[in-house]
Amino acid sequence: MNILILCHEQLVPDIRYQAMSDAKIENQSWRTEGFVAKGLRKLGHKCAFCGISDKISPLRKAIFRLKPDVIFNLLEEFDDEGLFEPIIVNFLEGEGYSITGCGGNGLLFARNKVATKILLGELGVRVPSSHRWPQIVKFVAEESSRGLSTRSIVNDNKQLKREIARLKKKASGRVFSEEYVEGRELYCGVFKHQDRIVISDLWETSFGNMRGPKILTERAKWDFAFRRRHGVKMARAKNINQEVIAEARNFAELATKALEIRGAARIDFRLSPKKGLYVIEINPNPDLATYDEYAVCLVEAGIKYSDLMQMIVDEALSRGTSRPGKGLNC
Repeated sequence: MNILILCHEQLVPDIRYQAMSDAKIENQSWRTEGFVAKGLRKLGHKCAFCGISDKISPLRKAIFRLKPDVIFNLLEEFDDEGLFEPIIVNFLEGEGYSITGCGGNGLLFARNKVATKILLGELGVRVPSSHRWPQIVKFVAEESSRGLSTRSIVNDNKQLKREIARLKKKASGRVFSEEYVEGRELYCGVFKHQDRIVISDLWETSFGNMRGPKILTERAKWDFAFRRRHGVKMARAKNINQEVIAEARNFAELATKALEIRGAARIDFRLSPKKGLYVIEINPNPDLATYDEYAVCLVEAGIKYSDLMQMIVDEALSRGTSRPGKGLNC
């Protein structure tokens, strides 16, 4: 099968990626793109990359030249804005192409953390309050812990204004704050294909000897030397009672259906010892790197990494009308 991998132009892998070891790829900025391509090639698929930033013309040319059967979507932003990704997805689907992962409507809603929390709260899902202190300051639509640091936890309006100003200097996206829930950092992987939803066991990030608030900061997520030095690890969650496990599965299923999630998604939770389980984030089209949270969840559930790539492709084919050989009408 001919697969076009769509990503940001700065994340197109080195041409030598196929010969690189997993350990070498793990330390690259394009780690996800490299692992996905290797997984697809292992299945016998032909893969090519299309990197875009603020223009759609490279995508139009790549589709016309390569005639893909499936477009594998690893794009997280367009023109430096996370909320523009759904526009690209909707456009491709409107043109009849099979594209992996969450559809444009689901992405548009799920990528907006404020709208997501409002909807889930209406459905009875426990989500952080918008007015209790302390609070954590985040980007509305950015993923991958972008901008998060130990300074992101604030205790009053003065600190809140200072942190909002810091984030706005870092990126142009909108910023919001919500209650910071002290507790264990849990997550699960979800895969939705038509009416079937697969939900993995709960996993947990432990923070070792990391100082400050126990949150997955941008550094703790992406600086692997920092992770090793401070003992930041992920592992299957232990000592979780059955009521919490059942509630997590129920929350994950409700969120998946309400937000029109399809394909891969990761649900992030906080388990407060006093207040119970909270949904803190929904991640449609999560990072698919071999050793990242989502893939580990599914692999530990018995699904091989290359088979996971095939599941994602098959899910796209079950929906799209696939128009290999035709260019975009733009």
